[in-house]
Amino acid sequence: MRSFLFGSCVVFFAQQIHAQSGTCYLANGNPLPKDPTWYDMFRPCTFNGPSTTCCALNRSVPPGGDPAKGNVQDECLPNGLCQNRYMKNGTETIEFFTNFCADSNFLGPNCLSICYPRGPAGNAALTACSGKADSEEWCCGANNKDCCSSGVGRFTLPQKFRGAISASIMSSQTNTLATSPASSASPTGTNSAASLLPTPAAQSSLGGGAIAGIVIGALAGIALLAAAIFFALRARRYKEMATSSSYSPPVHEAPVYEKYTPQHTYQHVSPGPVEMAQPSDPVELPSGRGA
Repeated sequence: MRSFLFGSCVVFFAQQIHAQSGTCYLANGNPLPKDPTWYDMFRPCTFNGPSTTCCALNRSVPPGGDPAKGNVQDECLPNGLCQNRYMKNGTETIEFFTNFCADSNFLGPNCLSICYPRGPAGNAALTACSGKADSEEWCCGANNKDCCSSGVGRFTLPQKFRGAISASIMSSQTNTLATSPASSASPTGTNSAASLLPTPAAQSSLGGGAIAGIVIGALAGIALLAAAIFFALRARRYKEMATSSSYSPPVHEAPVYEKYTPQHTYQHVSPGPVEMAQPSDPVELPSGRGA
């Protein structure tokens, strides 16, 4: 039993290490292309947000800075989104995005799979219906106030990421997304990821990384099951050996009253007939008087 728990812990920590390896994936399971002007800016979240969410953290300007000085860093949110907060002409602007995932299985429980089809950069902007990061009502697209007011395409997003979004939420996101000019600005040239993104009808296909992960997980599960059976059989054999070696037949002890019973039997022997002595002839005693 302990070996099974140990193996489960090994698998769990291996998954966590994989999520923190620094690799981010597109929705079709392919790693982000090497591109220092766009994709190289994305890293898995290490603070506040889930570790499988990738945001634009590798940027020179800290959150709340001036975009005229360079690209402004994203901030990871607990709900799995990325927040881009910057100051321009003395006015603070906050925008929200769903970007990439550190797990190649985009439809799995580790990724926030929402807002399809996405922009050519591979990500999508969202509108917080409350205007704040802790909003529970969201709509796909930047400044999509019509969705928030009409409720068409609006969905509920938990304030803390709890796994994959239900199919009903995904099917309600039918609007075409507009690309925001801030953090989700599309790269130009051959680095566009539009051809790499799945269409809603093809989202069920798995990428090569996802298939490899499934195979490795299955093999690990079989190995753990075999190890658990092996240790269980060995423990059972040791128990049987210990039981057989410690057995000894019971020793019968005589009751206490038998311990002190004499070992020899004594019998009373009556003496035989005794012949009586024959009486002697009578003798006259002398007289004490004179003649």
